[in-house]
Amino acid sequence: MNHIYQTRGYVLAHFPSGEYNKQLVILTEQFGVIRATAQAVRKIESKLRTSIQDYSHAEFFLVHGKGGWRLINTTHTGNLSTEITKESFLMFARIFSLIMRLIPEEDNASKVFSMIDEAVKFAKENKISAAECEHL
Repeated sequence: MNHIYQTRGYVLAHFPSGEYNKQLVILTEQFGVIRATAQAVRKIESKLRTSIQDYSHAEFFLVHGKGGWRLINTTHTGNLSTEITKESFLMFARIFSLIMRLIPEEDNASKVFSMIDEAVKFAKENKISAAECEHL
């Protein structure tokens, strides 16, 4: 039996895989950037469907096997697209895209995760305007 890993993370992107599956790119606290397969989440009756949209943050429950990482459950905590201003969201979208290109998979990125986590908390607490985002 495989060990179930529990870690916080942000969904950076997703890609369709097969008829009902998704391939997720997740920035995790413990494992850095990983690709995980989520089975049957594109079905309407899927319970995980809402918690694995792009820019969601959640507690992820993962199993690592021969075929790589598989998502088995999540505890949804929110989605950046609804929690912060449009300007801040666009800034995070660019940052997430950059993270996917620059950080190798399963590389220790705990410092990057903590900086993103702090930036998200700051963006939630302080509604950043468009003029302020231009200076960042």
